[in-house]
Parts: sequence; structure tokens; C-alpha cells
Amino acid sequence: MLSRMIRHLRDMSALGKTEQTLQLRLFGFLLLFLCTIMLGLLIILLLAGVFDAGRDQSRGVVENELSHLTSSIDEAYGTLSLQSVVLSEALSKSLESELAANNLQPADLKAHPEVAEVLIEKAFPQIKSALERAKSSGAYLILDTSLNPDPGEAQNSRAGLYIKNMEPNIISSASPYIMMFRGPATIARKESINLHSLWAMEFDTEDAAYFSEPMAQDKSIDKPLSRRYYWCPTTVIPGTSEELMLCAAPLLASDGTVFGVCGFEVSAMLFKLANTPDNSAFNRIFILLAPLDSKGGLEADKAFVAGSWNVNSTDLSDSPLAVQGQQGGFNTYVQRDGKRYVGLDQHVTLYPEGSVYSGAQWAAAVLIPEADLAAKLRAGNLKLLILLLLLLILSVAASVFISRKYISPVLEGLDRIRDREKGLGEAPRTRIQEIDDLIEFLAARDEAEEAQPPGPDGKESPAAPNSAALFTAFTVNVETLSPAERAVFDLYLEGHTAREIADILCLSINTIKTHNKRIYNKLGVTSRKELMLYIQMMGEDRFKKADSAEEK
Repeated sequence: MLSRMIRHLRDMSALGKTEQTLQLRLFGFLLLFLCTIMLGLLIILLLAGVFDAGRDQSRGVVENELSHLTSSIDEAYGTLSLQSVVLSEALSKSLESELAANNLQPADLKAHPEVAEVLIEKAFPQIKSALERAKSSGAYLILDTSLNPDPGEAQNSRAGLYIKNMEPNIISSASPYIMMFRGPATIARKESINLHSLWAMEFDTEDAAYFSEPMAQDKSIDKPLSRRYYWCPTTVIPGTSEELMLCAAPLLASDGTVFGVCGFEVSAMLFKLANTPDNSAFNRIFILLAPLDSKGGLEADKAFVAGSWNVNSTDLSDSPLAVQGQQGGFNTYVQRDGKRYVGLDQHVTLYPEGSVYSGAQWAAAVLIPEADLAAKLRAGNLKLLILLLLLLILSVAASVFISRKYISPVLEGLDRIRDREKGLGEAPRTRIQEIDDLIEFLAARDEAEEAQPPGPDGKESPAAPNSAALFTAFTVNVETLSPAERAVFDLYLEGHTAREIADILCLSINTIKTHNKRIYNKLGVTSRKELMLYIQMMGEDRFKKADSAEEK
């Protein structure tokens, strides 16, 4: 019966649709366990923000670059502002003295343009020396007069001096490479300075805020020079090609008359050399220094831009970069043409408190195209997901291996039990206690069946205990039972179950099992079924003896 059951379990063709093999069940349990572990790990990673680690790291990069940028702007622009004020004070005094030597007041300059070249020649050494000391790409002087004889052109034409350091990244060089863009050619020849190919005699001040803003400061403005300088947003001096930011300080006479403008410039190239961000994390990261509009947007068309890729203010279009909320620690900047960027910005102070232009707000920003950040985050999370998938595949492979390795000896033991012809007694052990105990039990049963004589019909008897010798030995061994064991045995003889015997004798079921084991050993039986068979035979034997006594 048992062998047929085992064959039934092993025969897959006989299995029903809902039945499973031991190996398949074990594999399923292992896979479910591993999937549960993987799911828990995934939830922990999500709660721990591992999938947002790339965003946090990117935000750290942007924050570091923004901190560096604002620090650089504060230092560079603050220094140039101070140097422009110092230059203005020095030039104002020396030029006013020169005008006085010619019996002129600063207010008379416009009506006496003939002295302009003398003033420019006197100012040249001071301007050149200041440029050599400053971290600037150029220095300039614009006087409120014109040498242009054409009255129509003279309306916007102004005499002055504009020299540039062609290597602004080399500060305090012993021999800086300086060229003249504006000013009298006679001064250039006298000072041995080359004229640039874009040289012109005078400045075209039409739409030149760096000239009109300081010149608009009349005598009613009672503020020192340190509160009157002006930073012009990105512009191009007419007749030149490079974008500039100019710090313009008014030339202020002792009576409060503004008779010109001087200061320094920061070229787009110098700004880029000083502030290009590290692009190791993002190839298209760039920085922006821009004025803010009335709505807080960054005016891209008036901004300085620096980045390692070919980006400039024209790439950003003319529309402001409007901030549209914050997500994941980044601001989102959108333009009307649909271009989107993410990054951070911070207000920068170009003017001291109490300045004429203290209401003008500027901001520094570090920006990344939104698509670049999304691509980086996808790439980082994809790597993590691939690693998790590989871990899952390895887990499945491990489940298959473990299930086969674990079930293999069990199947071998079942095969030995099924193949009864080879003899269970001589079969090697599987080293699995339950399987080896089952093999020993079946081997003992087989031996008992082989020793059992055939019945009257020529077939095998149902069990070994039909042997008279074994039954006799059983009845003799009954006398060897202890009183406690005999009490349990007698209750079995009366037909009670183990549970009923435990209740009758007020013992635990474990105690009854212990008595059973000792009873089996003393009576030479291997199972309760065999014990009950002997008890049944004892009952029949008593019945026969009772019948014989009645007949007598």
C-alpha cells in the first residue's frame, strides 16, 4: 500500500492539476521567500531615498557651484566697484585741476572740446596703471564733450579713452598686452600702444546706459561716489563685437557737476574664464549672472553666461527665465519658447545700502537643461534596477539549485523504497533521518513478510504475527511489562485509544507515547497496527478457551 502511494507521488502523469512535486513546492516556497525579501529591500530603498540619491547628489553639485559663483562675484565685482570709485576720485581731481589751469570749470567742458585731448592725455597714465592692477579686461573714460565737427553726429558722440587688456586672465603682468579701442591716435603713438582693428576716435553713446545713467545724476543727489557707481547689464559698445558689463562711476567735480564717466569692464570671456563650472557631472551645466525683472524672472538677454559647452545669452532666447515652482530641491526655469532648465539661484548684491541703484536686483544662477538632469537620474536608477534584476535572477538560480540539492536525497530514498526488489536492508543510507527510518521500517516489514508462511489458500498471510511462535513469544513478553505499562496494555486490550487511555489514567499523551515505545520494545512489535493485531489474536484465543471450557 505504501509503495503504491509513493509510486503515485512520483508518477507525474498521475498527478492532478492542483498537485505539485516536492521539488516544485520547495522551489515555489524559496522563490516566494526571496521575492518577499526583494520586495522588502525595494521598499527600504524607496523609503531611504536611494532612488533620489542621484537627485540629491546633483543638487549638491549645483549648490557647490552656486556658492563658488556668488563668492567669486562678490569678490570680483566688489573689488572692481571700489577700484572704479577710486579711479573716479583721482581722475575727477586731476581733470578738474587741469581745467582750472585753463581757466575753465567742469561745467564749461562741453563748450570747450579743444581741451578734451589734453584731459585724455593727462588721464591716460592713471587709467593704464589702474587697468594693470585690476582684474579687468578694460578701462575707459568718457568726457561730456565731443571733437566731432558734425553737429548731428556730435549729439551722441563723446570724446574719451578706451583701452583693453587682451590677456585679462593674466593679472599684474610685467608687460600686459594693451590695445586702444577709443581715443586720440596721437596718444597711442606717443604711448607706443597699438590701435585695435575696431578702433574709433570717439564713443557712440546712443542707448549707452553706462554713460546716460551716471550723467543723469544731477546736483540734487547728495551721495558720495561710493553710492553713485552703476553696473550696466550685458551690452556691446557700438563698433565692437564682444559682450561686456561695465562699472560706470561719474566724474564728480567739487561743485557737484558730473562732467564724465570712468570705470572698468568685465568681458564675457573674462567672466567665462573666471566662472566656468565643473562639467564632470553635467556636460551642459552653465551659470548665469542676470538682473531680475519685476516678476523675479532672470532677464536672460541682459545676462552673462559661462559654461564649458557653446552657450551664450542668445541661446537662452530674449524671454525671461521665469521660476515655475520647485521639485526635488531644484527650481524649474521656463521660457516662453518652451525651453526648460532646472537649477538654483541666489541674490547677489552689486550695490551697497543707500546706493542710487540699490533697488536694482541681480541674481546668480546655476542651471542645467531639464532633459540632462532627467537623463542622468534615469541612468543612475537604471543601473540600480539592473543590479536588483541580476540579484533576482541569481536568487531564482539559487532557488533551483537549493531545491534540487535538497530534494535529491529524498527522491533517491523514495526510488529505493519503490524498487523493492533490490532489498531495502542493503540499501545505502540517505543521511536524512526520516527517510532512513522509513527505509528501516519497511525493510523490517519485508523481512517479516518473507518469514511468514503462506495461508491455507496458498497466499501470503496478512502479517507476520500469524506465526504461532511469534504469538507465543508475544504472550510471554506481556508478562515482562511493568505495572504502569501493563495498565496501558490492558486498556488497549479493552479497545481504548491512546487519547482515551491518557484521560482514564490521568496522564499526558506524551507519557502514553513513552509507555507505547517501551511496550513495543518488550513485546517485539514495530507499530500500533501490529500490536492491535496481536491483541485481536489474544482476544480470539481467550474466546476459544472459553468455548472449550463450556464444552467440557
